[in-house]
Amino acid sequence: MIKAGQIYSYRKIGNFVISNINENGEISRIWQDGSVDVVDAVRWDGKIHGIFIAEYPNWRAAVCSEEFKEMGDELDG
Repeated sequence: MIKAGQIYSYRKIGNFVISNINENGEISRIWQDGSVDVVDAVRWDGKIHGIFIAEYPNWRAAVCSEEFKEMGDELDG
């Protein structure tokens, strides 16, 4: 289940944190460079593209974590 506070690694781009999921299934992500985007989980069958790294109680704790600060995974995920 996708929840706020989860950290994922996406290809060689870097890590992102799930910051919010709204009632329409839109997922807000915070990237390592500080940028924010929104993806439609319904469009992707409720799946996040990326490798799950860690989970924290909220997005603030996740953004401050060592896992988030590490460079993104070298695998295509």
